[in-house]
Amino acid sequence: MLLYLYNATFILNIMKIRKISADYVFPVISKPVKNGVLTVDETGRILNIQAYDDSRKTGDDVEKYNGILVPGFINAHCHSELAHLKNAVDEHTGLPEFVCQIVAKRAGIVIGDAIFKADEEMYAEGIVAVGDITNGMDSVEMKRQSRIYYHSFIEVLAFDEEDAEITMQNALQLKNSINQLGLSATITPHAPYSVSAKLFDLIAQHETVASIHNQETEAEAELFISKTGELTGFVPLFSKKFDAWQAVGKNSLHALLPQYSAFKKLILIHNTSSDATDIDTICEKVNDTAFVLCPRSNLYIENRLPNFQMFRDKKVRIALGTDSPASNHGLSILEEMKTVQKNAPNIPFAEILTWATLNGAHTLDKTATLGSFEIGKQPGVNLIKSFDCNNMKLREESSVQRII
Repeated sequence: MLLYLYNATFILNIMKIRKISADYVFPVISKPVKNGVLTVDETGRILNIQAYDDSRKTGDDVEKYNGILVPGFINAHCHSELAHLKNAVDEHTGLPEFVCQIVAKRAGIVIGDAIFKADEEMYAEGIVAVGDITNGMDSVEMKRQSRIYYHSFIEVLAFDEEDAEITMQNALQLKNSINQLGLSATITPHAPYSVSAKLFDLIAQHETVASIHNQETEAEAELFISKTGELTGFVPLFSKKFDAWQAVGKNSLHALLPQYSAFKKLILIHNTSSDATDIDTICEKVNDTAFVLCPRSNLYIENRLPNFQMFRDKKVRIALGTDSPASNHGLSILEEMKTVQKNAPNIPFAEILTWATLNGAHTLDKTATLGSFEIGKQPGVNLIKSFDCNNMKLREESSVQRII
């Protein structure tokens, strides 16, 4: 018995166990622990969660911080490949004009080390995993070197049916190249207005998950209902047969229900103009549907926000993303949380935190290791400083410091 205790103590010393405490610890899956203590090993694995004054001895080697401890953040939607276009695109243009500017400027600016800087920014902001839209190999080397987990959503678009086969072949080749480098990737449709039914079907033959830009602008509904609106001038840029395309008399989500229901899991991005009927309809068809909101990007592009309270009332899974450096002033999930709280102050911080952590981990199939403080997980540990512990709210000056 004495030998066992000696060996256990010896192993703990070798493993460099850390005990980290703050005013509150937010496990996410349970209520916050006042004066909580996280015990972690050198790999960041959670070994224990307890109160500082727990009857179990915490010892004198506790690192004590002012603020709250939360799991590492998940950026469920980003375009790191657009990092070189930061501050290059005008604000409040509306989506069609924004995309036109992206297309016009993308090829004319050298990417350089902008992608690596975006990765460093997200790491400093306490982000531990990213769902990243990918159109080529530009971001692959960054992802190989990064301390962040990346899942690449290989984005395809081809509005004309005859372009579906070659588009899919190219995407499969890209996926294979990324997978051979040990990186995670799936093929996904870009948006309802840029992918033909045939291409949707081809994607569903190879993938069970789709992450798609959804109802980001009212113009999307106008296009599908009556073939009017600003997107009618945008779609012809990548379609030779748009003139022959017929409106279907209902919005994009309802029009594409057969295509959406072919997937076991849907990750719908933006959802700025979604309504309660849209949410009910898609959740009935695809039970595992997540709604990723990127509020600061929505303000940047369309100067409007999704209805946070509506999504909350529907009790759907909500996650947060930053969108691209070209459509945001920074890649910070904490700032996205502040934006939600500012515009929907009745939503408790603990719920918004769930959006930023556990729900995001679910979108990337990483709940086994990320998203919450649970024994055995390695979710990363963030300290939110200058937090209003009395009212359990973020302050404007709240900031994040990565502890692990």
